[in-house]
Amino acid sequence: MPEVYTHGHHESVLRSHKWRTAANSAAYLLPHLAADARILDVGCGPGTITADLADLVPQGRVTGIDSAAEIIEQAAAAAGGRKNLDFATGDVYALDYPDASFDVVHAHQVLQHLSDPVRALHEMRRVTRPGGLVAARDGDYAAMAWYPESPALDEWQAFYRAVARSNGGEPDAGRRLYAWARRADFTDIVSSSSNWTFATQAERDWWGGLWADRSVKSAIAEAAKERGIATPEALERIAKLYAVETDIRGQAADERRRVRQERSRPIVEALQIWLKAQLERISQKGKLAEAIRYALARWEGLSLFVDDGRVEIDSNTVERSIRPIALGRKNALFAGSDGGGEHWAVLASLIETCKLNGVDPQAYLADVIGRIVQGHPNSRLDELLPWAYAAPARAVA
Repeated sequence: MPEVYTHGHHESVLRSHKWRTAANSAAYLLPHLAADARILDVGCGPGTITADLADLVPQGRVTGIDSAAEIIEQAAAAAGGRKNLDFATGDVYALDYPDASFDVVHAHQVLQHLSDPVRALHEMRRVTRPGGLVAARDGDYAAMAWYPESPALDEWQAFYRAVARSNGGEPDAGRRLYAWARRADFTDIVSSSSNWTFATQAERDWWGGLWADRSVKSAIAEAAKERGIATPEALERIAKLYAVETDIRGQAADERRRVRQERSRPIVEALQIWLKAQLERISQKGKLAEAIRYALARWEGLSLFVDDGRVEIDSNTVERSIRPIALGRKNALFAGSDGGGEHWAVLASLIETCKLNGVDPQAYLADVIGRIVQGHPNSRLDELLPWAYAAPARAVA
């Protein structure tokens, strides 16, 4: 697999990889394994999933391959003396095995890192016997979700996806697997999905901690710096601003403004000075210079949150809210008239504003329309706006 592996093999990356098991990462495959199956595990990493698969096919054999020789050495050392398990370096584009060598070829979180996943699937298919299985599971970073809303996590998500794509990969691979399989000439395709959930404090601390380390210490950080996606100092300055936002989340607007004036303003002012200084030192034709000029030209808007506690530090919440509207905007072509389109826009705005304020849009619209029909005074319409709305009490017998 002569590709750029976005994550690299920093300890923070292996911390996650060593946590993976066949049960938590390949459960969809397990019911299909025969005790004597021959399995190839592509991109095996430290081999924890590979070793589990070997235990599940005691009369069979499992081979794990990875492009990184040092990781293969670690995997082999951790194999635990299993006689039906071996590891080797390998290239998914040119697997060193004859046609139809395996009953199952498995790849967990591999295709997202490849510039040509369809070619890789073709090669995996070649070494799978007729009637065998090619099993691939990949992440989809755009589908990750968390609550409550976190601008810092939104920023991390955008940052990682930019780095991954700069390496030629596709971080939103999960949704593309079916299409890639079709293009690789598979005809009998079964699609499914699974998820990892990190809910307890310990789970959240573990996941957040390893990704925090990855973002500043692993190959991800190096790629971001090399490609001008970020610099260490810029990341540290922005991280401080988001740390303030974490502390004041949920506070009243006046309190948010007070804290931002005290803690965020000095960081923002210093960041502007620093960006101007960097712009004078770097090539004016590079992507980094382009990004800095873009930020400085919009500085008044970027720093507005410091002086207005009602304003978020970024627009991620709004962008997520309008995403369903943007995806369905072609429906507006059939509104029937300009007036119909305007009414649709009003309703869409009300629905998304309800969501932002924790109000059930369907219940809200039904109740508010009923109140207006029953003669709610025009002078008190502001009482019916989503952020001021009080749902009627319900009687439960």
